[in-house]
Amino acid sequence: MTAGTMQQSASNSSLHQLATQMRNTSKKGPNIATREFVECCDTILPFFDHLGPVFHVARGEFQQKLDSLKTQSLQKPLLVDIVEADRRANQATVKNSATRNLHRLSAAILFVKLLFERLLSSAHAAAAEAAAAAAAGKGAGPGAAAAPAAGAAASNGGAA
Repeated sequence: MTAGTMQQSASNSSLHQLATQMRNTSKKGPNIATREFVECCDTILPFFDHLGPVFHVARGEFQQKLDSLKTQSLQKPLLVDIVEADRRANQATVKNSATRNLHRLSAAILFVKLLFERLLSSAHAAAAEAAAAAAAGKGAGPGAAAAPAAGAAASNGGAA
């Protein structure tokens, strides 16, 4: 087995693990455990390493926002607890608040999903073209959702 084949196999395994974790987490409705969400997001980080140097900044931003939720997971076991606490403190829209970071992570996850859909839709899809389409909220198939926050991050070098 070549190094490239082993790397592709590891990526496929990570994608399968991520899909399974996301499916299991999404079945919980509004009662998503903060720790479970953080663990799901942790599995996304290695994908940034395969997207090229332009995504290095985005990876750092994703990690920073994820770390803020990791810290919150000790005191607030459910994501809804984080949102409610920030809402009560009138901090939900404040830069670097846990709720805003949660929103940014969700937008980044959607962006990565759309990016991979676009890359997988054509053997000739270039990464730059796929990133631009994902930033515009254009997935590979019908009904693709828009990702305005992720698009803004992509257009300004990943800063969210």
